[in-house]
Amino acid sequence: MAVAVGERLLIAKERATARYVGAVEGHDGTWVGVEWDDASRGKHDGSVGGKRYFTCQSAAPTAASFIRINKVSQGTSLVGALVLRYTNQLAEGQAAGDGQVY
Repeated sequence: MAVAVGERLLIAKERATARYVGAVEGHDGTWVGVEWDDASRGKHDGSVGGKRYFTCQSAAPTAASFIRINKVSQGTSLVGALVLRYTNQLAEGQAAGDGQVY
């Protein structure tokens, strides 16, 4: 999965914005630094162990967290959500029956 800085994300039913993607000193793997929409949701302000990885737009000291990349969902785009909602979840290319919107 590729996550871009600035991308909107869905993590455990909570919304956030990706602010950093990469390694975090002292921890294995790829991490996504996020700024939560709900600033009270996080654990820190974009720094870990005295090293700043990103700066939050929020001044709240708990606006950010680091999440393992495999725990992040990019959610569904607005267009994708509308298609799913109003097409009875028809697969792309599948013909709509009588009375179905496509």
